[in-house]
Amino acid sequence: MPSGSHGGSAGGHSSGGASFGGGRSFGGGYRSRPVRVRPYYFPFFGHTYVIGTQRHSHIMALVGGAFLTGFVFVICLVMSLSQTDIKKIKNDRDYYLNMINTAKAEQTVQAEVKGQFLGEGGKYYITYNIKLPNGNYLWAENGYSFSLYSMTEASAIYSGGTIQIIVDRLPLTSDTDSIPLDYTNFELEDDGSYIAEMRTVQITRVISYIAGALLLVLLFFIVKLAFSHKQTEEETKAAATIPVSTGAGQAQGQTDNRIYCAYCGGVMEAGQDSCPRCGSRTKK
Repeated sequence: MPSGSHGGSAGGHSSGGASFGGGRSFGGGYRSRPVRVRPYYFPFFGHTYVIGTQRHSHIMALVGGAFLTGFVFVICLVMSLSQTDIKKIKNDRDYYLNMINTAKAEQTVQAEVKGQFLGEGGKYYITYNIKLPNGNYLWAENGYSFSLYSMTEASAIYSGGTIQIIVDRLPLTSDTDSIPLDYTNFELEDDGSYIAEMRTVQITRVISYIAGALLLVLLFFIVKLAFSHKQTEEETKAAATIPVSTGAGQAQGQTDNRIYCAYCGGVMEAGQDSCPRCGSRTKK
């Protein structure tokens, strides 16, 4: 039997068990009791704040979301600020420009244009090869330009049939670089690789802005929920006069009969359906 069918069967069995355990015949006239769980107390600058169980679970969920959002924020911010690939592209451009400006006359050669193909940013590379005096070509396969050209520029170069190339020496070796002379006619913003990297930086920057804003919102609600219910002097005195149950006390039959609001942790009176402090319902 396929694993998917097996998993579906197990799910159906579990559903049936839940139906048996929660049958309505046992709870048709049953009314749940008021929540008697202990709230969470924490002191802060001389004041005691009270958090009910439901509000505590909401705070913990928000804290988890804040950690995840903060992680995304830090990663995207670092990526948008480092710009390692962009710095490399700029360094390469400086190297190529220096290579062109310091070239000697005999380093300029005419290469035969063989074709063109679409590259980054909707622009085109020019393929070319250098014909040697014996009639053979320098490469077994065509080389292609470092520069990117618009469709109009690429068509004009292709129609002209030649492109100027600076070379270190002939024949070319693995440590030789080459660059078209007209590379100086293009700005850094015309480089397809630069355009692609800048787009990535912009996307990560926008994500970091969104994550940062979301993190602030989450922190706001965490603080709001944590500090929204301060215990009053009357509640402090009332809590001090009623014994609090402990493990040892429970063993001796001492129980805490106070009713607490599951949301704000406020002390309730028997028979109340809603908390007089925050208005939350105490019935499940």
